[in-house]
Amino acid sequence: MIWSKARWQHSFELFPRVLKEVAFYLFPLSLLLWGLEYYTQILNKQRFENPYESSMTLILVVGLSGVIIQSLTSVFSMLFIAKSTQRQMHNGQGDFCLPFTIKHFNASLIESTRGFISVGLYTLVLIIPASLIIGPAWEALNLGSLQIITRLPNAPNAKPDAFASIDRLFAYSVFFLPFVAPGLMRWVQMMFVSLIPAFDPSYQNGDIDALKKSSQLVQGAWFSLLFLLIFTMLLPTVIAEQSKGADVSLVMGFVYLTLSWLVSLFFGIYLSLTFFARWSFKTSSR
Repeated sequence: MIWSKARWQHSFELFPRVLKEVAFYLFPLSLLLWGLEYYTQILNKQRFENPYESSMTLILVVGLSGVIIQSLTSVFSMLFIAKSTQRQMHNGQGDFCLPFTIKHFNASLIESTRGFISVGLYTLVLIIPASLIIGPAWEALNLGSLQIITRLPNAPNAKPDAFASIDRLFAYSVFFLPFVAPGLMRWVQMMFVSLIPAFDPSYQNGDIDALKKSSQLVQGAWFSLLFLLIFTMLLPTVIAEQSKGADVSLVMGFVYLTLSWLVSLFFGIYLSLTFFARWSFKTSSR
């Protein structure tokens, strides 16, 4: 069971011990990413205010650097947190987190990249047919006519703004969902792909493919794991965004960033416990 009271309690129990072990290494990485994002915001603001004096090349370089560092950091952090969680489950026994993470980082990064490409392909293949189908419908929706969906013979040409907005939202959902769903499903299937190279002996022996193994671990719990991924990504992001307000002081920005990192760490522990539970269940049931 993905959402279990026992796992929540276990996560809260492990949290202070994992925090003590990982904070020195992982929190500075979060500060680095926050600094890059903040600097990118400043550059974009300067470009908006003085378009002839700002450097678009610098903005692109800083933005691209942030994306690359974010990708590397996410894999590094997930490995580090998962290993720390495993160690604390066994009262601090096992390999130390930093050497373990460095040892398996390359393989995990490669498999994460493969998973990202796989998700992108699942989504990209449907973009062209989606644009061909959605394009004409979009024009109809922008004109305020929803007869293409409702098929009501006496549907009025004009509707009040509130009803038109609701209808448009429903219409967009109807048209987009069939094209988004395959990529979304693949995204959930790839959620454990970075952990398999480090923790599954079968992968290290060359007996399994990480993408296929991750898909197997997700089977039977796709919907619950989707919500877990959404919470894991959305809640820390919402908190971190509060630090980027124009009227937020540097101290409060640091507070929001710290809170976001702590929430992210907690869900990282919960996600690690879920991975170990799914891996153990799937392995023992073979």
